[in-house]
Amino acid sequence: MSQELPEKSDTRYRQRWSGAYLAALEITGKYNASAKAADISIGCIQRERHLNPDFLVAEKEAMGVAMHMLHDEALRRAVQGTRRLKFTADGRVMVDPRRVRRLEDGTPDPTQDPNDYVYEEVEYSDALLAKMLAAHRPEHRNQLKVESENTNVNIEAGQEQISPERLAELQLLRREALEEDAS
Repeated sequence: MSQELPEKSDTRYRQRWSGAYLAALEITGKYNASAKAADISIGCIQRERHLNPDFLVAEKEAMGVAMHMLHDEALRRAVQGTRRLKFTADGRVMVDPRRVRRLEDGTPDPTQDPNDYVYEEVEYSDALLAKMLAAHRPEHRNQLKVESENTNVNIEAGQEQISPERLAELQLLRREALEEDAS
């Protein structure tokens, strides 16, 4: 059950809950979830914001940490993509035949872990990338048009337009650069 602030002068109690609240806020980026994690009410937080300017600064810094984590994850999804398992129409995980080890007689090796040959695709979010670019380059905000997630991205830069072929080429270069960085 959430607790109200017992006494305005009880600094040990404030330090205890405020540390837990701010740590949770850095991780979740959510005020209500962080209050719940610290076992306090939103009213208690609002009162502390009003009484303690240092708390308000610390809260903004914690939210800044959370937003940086969110930004990093969005950039990772847009650039590195997200691995997705592919399934058949009847719901079974698809197998990538190129990854199945075979015995001399051509049958699959029963000792191979099935997770080694499941079929995965990496999905990139061009729409997310375009939105992040628009956020960081406000002067281009009205020039970015994303027609559809992951396909037919139409990015206009003034009068110039990046063709789907050029975009595919740029994405390939991006993937190659990421692979070089990983090795």
